[in-house]
Amino acid sequence: LKKIEQPMETDSVFEEALPIIDLSYYEDIYPGKPSEKNSEAILKSIKKGVDYIKQNNCSSIITCPVQKKLLYQNSFKFPGLTEYLGSLCDEKVNPIMMLCSSELKIALITTHIPLREVSQKLTKDLIIDKIKISSDFLTKYFNIKNPKIAVAGLNPHSGEDGVVAYEENITITPAIKNLQDLGVNAMGPFPADSLFFKNNRKKYDLIVCMYHDQGLIPIKTIDFWNTVNITLGLPFLRVSPDHGTAFDICGQGLGNPASLIKSISTVNIILDNQLIYK
Repeated sequence: LKKIEQPMETDSVFEEALPIIDLSYYEDIYPGKPSEKNSEAILKSIKKGVDYIKQNNCSSIITCPVQKKLLYQNSFKFPGLTEYLGSLCDEKVNPIMMLCSSELKIALITTHIPLREVSQKLTKDLIIDKIKISSDFLTKYFNIKNPKIAVAGLNPHSGEDGVVAYEENITITPAIKNLQDLGVNAMGPFPADSLFFKNNRKKYDLIVCMYHDQGLIPIKTIDFWNTVNITLGLPFLRVSPDHGTAFDICGQGLGNPASLIKSISTVNIILDNQLIYK
């Protein structure tokens, strides 16, 4: 490791060391033993990264896994880092989680909320807004023209046409029809239990899910190490690994850096495509 003061110093040291801008406050940091004393430094480092972007000192931010329990012990009020990053923007934003792997891309309508609250949080406008942003992102940053988007239903068998549940009929289907009128190539809602089957998922550029585990369980099962999290809807690019902190193996030399490396390569791809798009 080598300490630097500003991002522009990175290139001069990167071949021989990992450049670090040190924002820590405490010396008692031990692998696998998190301390709430460090929560302020964690949040400050993320905010500092966003500040660098605003100042045009860097192009994007990659965040590593964080244990949110530590942050909650220090007056952290957000459901997750996705929402916290949104709060750091100068304008009001509606952040969207997109998980991207070698075989699949998924976007979430709701993110870090209890399952019991998902139905009441779903609105037609929310679905339209998030799918429209996701479609535009795929076109602009992945060079996918008119991306094919499959929308998952909320309930078993997509509500059985209102027999089992009603959210599909009164919220999700009208939102999809509105999106189609806007020129977005969205289809559904489809039953989630069969949508991720290989022959089905290959038909689409993106699968939109109504809640966190509906999307994250299949994509992590399909390709855990090559999946990354991209936050859409922000005025800057943020990517992160798809996994957690793994405190149980810290300091043992067992950690797999594949998802972090994939995050870096994904940022490079998106930035290259952004230049082409311009």
